[in-house]
Amino acid sequence: MRERYGQVGHERLLEHAGERLRQVLTVADPSDGWISFDLFVELCVLIDRLFGRGDHGLILQMGRYSAEHTSGVWKSMFERGMDVHQFMEIASGLWHRHYDSGRVVAASNRETETELTIEGMPLPHRAHCLSVKGWLEGVFSFSPDTRVEIVELGCRASGNPRCAMRLTWR
Repeated sequence: MRERYGQVGHERLLEHAGERLRQVLTVADPSDGWISFDLFVELCVLIDRLFGRGDHGLILQMGRYSAEHTSGVWKSMFERGMDVHQFMEIASGLWHRHYDSGRVVAASNRETETELTIEGMPLPHRAHCLSVKGWLEGVFSFSPDTRVEIVELGCRASGNPRCAMRLTWR
């Protein structure tokens, strides 16, 4: 946010943020590093509305950006030959480090296809599904030999029975 829109953008964000979000955004280092899911959603939607088109497209970009700026371990693992199945197994196991509810389940249908489902999120939101998809796109961009296509199959926040994506690669 600050990198792209600077201090003026940050101040604009603070002007429009709800009180709880504004408090989180003004603390230099939150004591436990966690923010609640509703504040994460508020932040994503607000940034998209203020600086994007309000169509959630910027949320997808923010997910990619997040992957690029936390790339160290993932990038080196892909460079050493980690495949998509291995990545999904590791990423599924790390879900709880980023969220205090829900889980991600990856089920391989074929050698070059996996269906990913986000389960157990009490309050699903479109911004979350898009940020996860964007993050996955960003992470898979580190794989030098594998091109991964991610197609969203459904989002509970949009009335679907589950939040799911299909990953295919070659």
